[in-house]
Amino acid sequence: MVADLKYREMRPDEIQQVSDMVKAVFDQFVAPGFSQQGVCEFYKYVQPERILQRLQEDLSFILLAENLGNMGNGDKKIVGVIEMKRACHVALLFTDGNYHRLGVAKTLFQLSLDKLRATGLKVNICTVNSSPYAVEAYKRLGFCPTKCEQEKYGVRFVPMEIFFV
Repeated sequence: MVADLKYREMRPDEIQQVSDMVKAVFDQFVAPGFSQQGVCEFYKYVQPERILQRLQEDLSFILLAENLGNMGNGDKKIVGVIEMKRACHVALLFTDGNYHRLGVAKTLFQLSLDKLRATGLKVNICTVNSSPYAVEAYKRLGFCPTKCEQEKYGVRFVPMEIFFV
């Protein structure tokens, strides 16, 4: 876990920042493996108004990892995002490339599970549709593929799940 990060729930006025951060990470790591149709479809999914709609209708929530301004310029920066549906489905999990393999995604995932459990929900299984790029990262979190890679509207993904005892 990185010491200079704060983990917290997203504020409504941060939806644009979250969308921009997710798109930037997507463009760098995931988009090169997608068709133009897939990139456009993903961009639609992370538009601020679509995120807001999911937060209201899907009983989703978003947690952030925020750099506390120790970047030399004093600016805070969102460096990690997880959107979790209350049905325990990871809708988005993105980490700034400078923070890969430092435990940010793991911490966001664990905090999301804690938040779900705090509501009284018994969490037995969690699912995700991972981009091919992120499959190994999800495996490190304990997820296992349940099906082969699939494609829908140009978006490539591998269905995965994790069981809890």
